[in-house]
Amino acid sequence: MDRFRIAANLATLANGLVGLGAVLYVLAGNKLWAMLLIVSGVGFDGLDGLFSRKSPTPSGAFGRVADSLAD
Repeated sequence: MDRFRIAANLATLANGLVGLGAVLYVLAGNKLWAMLLIVSGVGFDGLDGLFSRKSPTPSGAFGRVADSLAD
């Protein structure tokens, strides 16, 4: 597995965790932190796409499913 594919998968996982945190902050009533986490999630989603396009190997099943869930 190449380093760009690993970086893309890590960015996808970070996007999912940040999104989960944003939902929890909304439920707790802290909308400012939720907004900041959503903005950082957009950044992680962009990094995921960038790393995925730089990778010479095609995306695996994990990357496709995880990216759909994180988005």
